[in-house]
Amino acid sequence: MFDYSSFNLWAVIGAAAATFVIGGIWYGPLFGKAWMRGWGFTEADLQKGHPALVFGGAFALMLIAAGALAMLIGDGGAHVGLHWGLMSRIGFAVTSNGVDYLFERRSLLLFAVNGGYKFVSFAVMGLIIGYF
Repeated sequence: MFDYSSFNLWAVIGAAAATFVIGGIWYGPLFGKAWMRGWGFTEADLQKGHPALVFGGAFALMLIAAGALAMLIGDGGAHVGLHWGLMSRIGFAVTSNGVDYLFERRSLLLFAVNGGYKFVSFAVMGLIIGYF
């Protein structure tokens, strides 16, 4: 049973915010062009839609993910946070996404870019939540 007294809302918010910093670097200068090529996007495609909905929705979803991760970590410390951040991505998200990518015939490049981002971002989220 989860002990809610160890739930640190500020750590969860900070961890979710960290995914935006990582994502900005990951999908910007590091792998932005590869990601766009993998999806067949152009710069014009990325300008479509409503940015507040995209970024606001993404932040809300990362808050949920960070909250769930915080429940796994509890008050275990940074090493437990890192462990659960990595294991939740490797054991659940990256593997289940990999199945989707195989059946949807998506490229290995796209799988590596997106899976790598999740791997790094959840490791950092786990560290932040565990540390605080």
